[in-house]
Amino acid sequence: MRLPLDRFQNYRTITARFASKATCGHEIKAGDQVGYNPRLKPAKTVCAECWRRWVAENCEAEMYEFNLPY
Repeated sequence: MRLPLDRFQNYRTITARFASKATCGHEIKAGDQVGYNPRLKPAKTVCAECWRRWVAENCEAEMYEFNLPY
């Protein structure tokens, strides 16, 4: 079974080199730390604000999962 490619683990943080519009629909400014998924064709981007929120949500979920009792 193949996992979908549009998952958090397939994204990485990059610094935007130019202004553009993210796949999420928000604006990206040069220098923003954004999420980037090169595995998809065309590649997908997530704006800085959405990316920070998504990273925080996944960090919280990971902490929760590691602290669950067996």
